[in-house]
Amino acid sequence: MTVFLENVDTAAQTDKRTIAADIREVTFSPAQVHAVASDRSYHHKNRIRSVVEWSKGKSASQPVALLVGVDVELALYGKLISASRKQNVIHTLVATIDDSTASIPTDYCFTVDLIGRSQTSPVVIPLKSCNADTEVSIPALNTLDWRRYPSLVYNSPDDSRIVRTHVSGHP
Repeated sequence: MTVFLENVDTAAQTDKRTIAADIREVTFSPAQVHAVASDRSYHHKNRIRSVVEWSKGKSASQPVALLVGVDVELALYGKLISASRKQNVIHTLVATIDDSTASIPTDYCFTVDLIGRSQTSPVVIPLKSCNADTEVSIPALNTLDWRRYPSLVYNSPDDSRIVRTHVSGHP
């Protein structure tokens, strides 16, 4: 038997994998799924199904809608180097699809909470960013205890189930 994934709308397929007839589960890597999920536009989806073939037949599952996900990254303590070679420390908060802002609307604005700990208590710092201007000011950032790395919680406007968050950088 062989099994593969197929994009219902584009007919893109993963390579066919030969499996024994008694195998009940097959796992495809994220790279294989990404290869057939070719529509990478904001708020779009890819309808993917599995197909099993054998010598005398073929069976396809019902399509599953895979929504295009958004990555949100807070990059702390970046260095902005101007034409005069002057360096400034900046913090940026940006939303991307596949590490690019090309598929996100230029007027896309979103909110997150930076969650950390001070020496004595939890700290929640609400932040808002728009992709047209990704530099953010973060009040009370210097109060965080960097032995416990902060995290980011996505709030709006999209469903948080399709958003992955990252925090990078430190003082």
